[in-house]
Amino acid sequence: MSWQQYIDEQLMYEVSPGHILASAAIVGLDGNVWAQSPSFPLLKDGEIDKIVKGMDDSSHIASTGLFLGGEKYMVIQGEPGQVIRGKKGPGGTCIRKTISALIIGIYAEPTTPGECNILVERLVGPWFSEIPEEQRITAASSQEMKRIQDCCHNRVSLLSNIWLCRVKDPVYLFHDEPLVDDHALRR
Repeated sequence: MSWQQYIDEQLMYEVSPGHILASAAIVGLDGNVWAQSPSFPLLKDGEIDKIVKGMDDSSHIASTGLFLGGEKYMVIQGEPGQVIRGKKGPGGTCIRKTISALIIGIYAEPTTPGECNILVERLVGPWFSEIPEEQRITAASSQEMKRIQDCCHNRVSLLSNIWLCRVKDPVYLFHDEPLVDDHALRR
């Protein structure tokens, strides 16, 4: 599934009749937009950097506000290092941090804050899990990628730097289906 499909099929999903996000995006922690809905606002320079910093230290972002596309949202709650929620009039936003991206949902009436939270936070499934550094597996050379391809019957693209995430027993490509069990990579 492509990043755009996650936006179109998972985030811009009608939770109940007439209740859908106004816009959504998956944005890398470096500020690059991976995928977005057509109505997602054009992000201004530095907005993503401030959100990422605000995830770890919410004091600054709570006092100055959260900005998306130049629009200011009042920070109302969150979980340090994971989620920031903002409010603007009858609408608002929910932003979930993952290993290397932010999942952003923006809602307007009649969609409720809780529905936005569910849509954004349920997308953070096994492929977006917060994997501790010591459990991340990196294939940094074409030789290592070739070994992984052989184990996975060539279901992996040959990339020079690709993240594999270990979640319980199976190993996952960052946004793909389970590849192989842990033992296959040790061969």
